[in-house]
Amino acid sequence: MQAAKGLIRIASLSAALTTVFTVPMGCASGSLPGSKPLASSSTPAAGPILGASSCSGDQAQDLTLSGTLTGHIECPISPAAGHRIHGPGSPGVQVLILAMAGSRTVTLRIAFGNDHLGTFTATPIGDEPNLDQQGVALTGIGSWSSPAKGGTMTILVENPPSLSAEGRVSGSLDFKLISELGSAEVKGTWTCLKTLAGGDGWSSA
Repeated sequence: MQAAKGLIRIASLSAALTTVFTVPMGCASGSLPGSKPLASSSTPAAGPILGASSCSGDQAQDLTLSGTLTGHIECPISPAAGHRIHGPGSPGVQVLILAMAGSRTVTLRIAFGNDHLGTFTATPIGDEPNLDQQGVALTGIGSWSSPAKGGTMTILVENPPSLSAEGRVSGSLDFKLISELGSAEVKGTWTCLKTLAGGDGWSSA
């Protein structure tokens, strides 16, 4: 009978130890009371994509992002840059608009395969598009690009009326961005300053 009682005590102690040690093992897995789960490494942004709080009128943007990426860019975090890229055939035009997603710098690259006014179809481009590539890319929170027939992109206004002169150029966007993380839509208007870098090339404003 004594042996039976000893077995009961040992079994009870074993059960108690199991109960005591189950809790800290659960905490080690990230479920401490009041804690928040760690962000997934696939999260596309640390927050909405936003620009600076203010800027001069010739730098004012109005771009809204929705879908997997969200946000609204009213002002770039540094002056929007426009430049021409030279090579065989018609020179292309690239516009760079910088914004923030949390602590990350985001670059919106608008690439036109020509340098004249008009509305064009956005197509896939890389981070450094060639002269004949036309579309939009976003980097800094993964690699996003406009797909085939991804929407429209327009050069509306030149001031002075020549893309080979200093001044301002602006336009509109209505297109989709895709990546392995999801898809987003970007709509609105953009503008940038252009200055001559030599010949008829552009440099950063």
